[in-house]
Amino acid sequence: MRIVGRETECTRLADMLDEARAGHGCSVVLRGEPGIGKTALLDHLAENADGCTVVRATGVEFESEPALASLSELIGPLFEVLRELPARYADVLMALVPQKIDDSAAPAVTGGGRHAIYAATLTLLTAAAARRPLLCLIDEAHWIDDVSASALLFTARRLLADPALIVFATRDVPEFDAPGIGTLRLEGLNGQASLQLLAHGCLAAPGATLTDASITFFTLDDNKDSDTLLSIQVLDRNNRVAASATGFFGQFGDGTTRPVTLKVRSGFTWDALQAGHLRLNIQPHGDDTWKFGYELDLNFSDGDFAPTIQSRLSLSEDNKTRLDPLQF
Repeated sequence: MRIVGRETECTRLADMLDEARAGHGCSVVLRGEPGIGKTALLDHLAENADGCTVVRATGVEFESEPALASLSELIGPLFEVLRELPARYADVLMALVPQKIDDSAAPAVTGGGRHAIYAATLTLLTAAAARRPLLCLIDEAHWIDDVSASALLFTARRLLADPALIVFATRDVPEFDAPGIGTLRLEGLNGQASLQLLAHGCLAAPGATLTDASITFFTLDDNKDSDTLLSIQVLDRNNRVAASATGFFGQFGDGTTRPVTLKVRSGFTWDALQAGHLRLNIQPHGDDTWKFGYELDLNFSDGDFAPTIQSRLSLSEDNKTRLDPLQF
């Protein structure tokens, strides 16, 4: 992914990641207006986090009230680490991993319950960092629920001697207060960078063709049968199929990732895919539900790269199809 006009910010984040790899844990809050490039910086950091375990969570406005929703998303991929924690910590967080324990066992979120969650979160991320350097990315942090935010901020202030970097990205609003954690504030691009960004978009549009495409699914809860047919289609602005894959991919497994390579049809340009969509469809047998997120990666002949990322999605017998706009 090309980042235009953010060389200073990219360098600072890269330096922090290098420090984390060396065992000097740190954290930072990216603050800026909507659309200013916070998510792009997180994506760029994740793409360059070689040798690191990368976990992500994204705040969603309508899910800011349910306690622990964001923490559950973050810890799902760390399930194998979670299983090895001492029981007093594992039991607290197991209740947050879909299908691992009955919902009635969810931990309390008041008084001593909160402190147990804070301690368990710190223990889990410390254990994960001991295996491999850990990069935690929390996007739209102003929308994550209060208990998740408190647990992650508690942890971020204490992972100082561990190979871990925690980055929060938030709008510049008072709702997300992070005392004791440094801030990297994003301002608007200067005139020269704005022209470079405009030129970059215009040069890519006319002739760059789609060369390969893949999608990685991040499964939270896979309750569909192994014989569920999954159809994946990248559609251009005229609903023509530019890339696709269809098959019985089996069960993906809770807390796992699954990459799928798409078959690309020739002749589809960057311009044709503007205002295009990703179509996902399942044909389940019975009352099946699949809760997941994904990252769709499109690569073009001029070396350009366009990711589309969505989280906290659901497909089921009653809701078989999603149609999401491509992100350019």
